[in-house]
Amino acid sequence: MVDTNIHRSWRSRPKGDHAWSEREQSPEWQAASARVQRAGIAPAEVAVKIVSAIREDRFWVMTHPRAIPAIVARAQRLADGLPPNKVMPEDAFGH
Repeated sequence: MVDTNIHRSWRSRPKGDHAWSEREQSPEWQAASARVQRAGIAPAEVAVKIVSAIREDRFWVMTHPRAIPAIVARAQRLADGLPPNKVMPEDAFGH
């Protein structure tokens, strides 16, 4: 995660539109999402990594190396035809 308010993007949706899921609207989900966002890295740090990736002609930008095992596990579930695991935001990156 990056320390931004993107987790609150629902505020900008048209009137009458709502979150993608009931879970996203729950106070527990919103609180957990906010905790994860605040624990995220600074946008300036992400910018440095992105510029570096562009200069090195790398497609993927791994901003959180400790998330790589979770990415590999998700890819394996995909390859095995299994659905993704359902996790709360703080579980996604070991917080």
